[in-house]
Amino acid sequence: MTREHAILWAERLALPSIVQRIVRGASLPGELASWFAFPEEFYLMSDAERAAHGWQGLVALWDTGNFDEVVAYWPEKAGYLRFYVEGPVDLATATASSWQRVLVSDFIRLYEADVADETFREYARLFGFSHAEDVIAGYASHDLSTNDRFEAWKAALLQRVDEPGGPTSGCSGRHWRAATEPGRYAALDATWDSWDGRYRP
Repeated sequence: MTREHAILWAERLALPSIVQRIVRGASLPGELASWFAFPEEFYLMSDAERAAHGWQGLVALWDTGNFDEVVAYWPEKAGYLRFYVEGPVDLATATASSWQRVLVSDFIRLYEADVADETFREYARLFGFSHAEDVIAGYASHDLSTNDRFEAWKAALLQRVDEPGGPTSGCSGRHWRAATEPGRYAALDATWDSWDGRYRP
């Protein structure tokens, strides 16, 4: 598993161009580079080292800027996974997230960093995050000064994000882009075969 695999997966999934820039190590607008970075450490590990952490078969897309929390694509479940690097991941009990759900924590963190509302909305547009207004309204209309209140509000937000028929983006993880050239994604399929994976589009 290499950075090239991450680049190809981001392309194959038709992820937003801002994510394509992250996995390629390109410059990001505004303050985004402080909050979204390519997880180099993940790809410097051997397959055995990643497996020891429970990360086998995951395609890391970004971390939160200091490799403490990572967002990855999980091909076997055709979804996304957020995990902390401090402890092992138990993929047997983990649950894959939608694109919208996996972005919630990142955008809460951005809003708490006092990003201006219009800038926040622009960042949400870049990532295809459809719940920017829910986050802005939540902080404007709720007392989130205690952990219990914050967690209750966040749980309600996640419930809205998961509602059928709610706003979404095209990054479901289940609809793969067809190759524009023969063999473009052969390396991905070969790697997936080596994991004895079962998922196929």
